[in-house]
Amino acid sequence: MTVAGLVAPARAAGATAQVQSDLDQAALAFREGQAAFLRGDYEAALLHYQRSYQLAPFPNTLYNIALADERLLRYDDAIAALSRYLQDLPPDREARSAAVVNREARSAAVVNREARSAAVAD
Repeated sequence: MTVAGLVAPARAAGATAQVQSDLDQAALAFREGQAAFLRGDYEAALLHYQRSYQLAPFPNTLYNIALADERLLRYDDAIAALSRYLQDLPPDREARSAAVVNREARSAAVVNREARSAAVAD
């Protein structure tokens, strides 16, 4: 066997280990985000969720990002995260339909809040 024949499997094993490490780190960041969210530290939760998504871009993490953005009153960011969530979802009709309804309801709530704020300001 040549040296090249030994290097290729070693590289593949190294790449596999890196992927697993990223997944483990993403899972840890997600759990830390959940804990922060539950204690009401939405800024920390958002940072942990974003880190988790950066390491392992699972669509459901975008939903959690949207929830944290919403709690921080960052409605445009929340809607953007929900839109990305919808784009990244697998083509499961029920899940997509529920997510679209959820996004539209949140968008309407933002419009209503902004209209009420503007009315109060006048």
